[in-house]
Amino acid sequence: MVLLGSYWQSYAFVTMIDPIGYIDLARSSRFFYDSGSREPLYIFMVKLALSLFRQEQLALRLLSLLWTWAAFLLVVVAARVRCGFWAAAVSAVALAANPIVGYYSCQGLNT
Repeated sequence: MVLLGSYWQSYAFVTMIDPIGYIDLARSSRFFYDSGSREPLYIFMVKLALSLFRQEQLALRLLSLLWTWAAFLLVVVAARVRCGFWAAAVSAVALAANPIVGYYSCQGLNT
């Protein structure tokens, strides 16, 4: 969690390229599958986030950070259940220290 916070401070001001169009798609969609050419789940999540947060960039970046955190927990718990404590510890350290994961955790639901 501390590393995600440091990644947020380092990469939150990098310009987003792909997910910027999600905002317009989310505003124009009326139904769950009415998202145009993009994945409907992402657009639906952005639509929910835009209703909670007024700042568009913040909504996209927080969604991405929450999904990264959930995926991190899922990998660590799965490694703990299937392979034991040491596998979970190594996977947690490997994911937390990976700068690519940190960079994309603040880039807003980038596919």
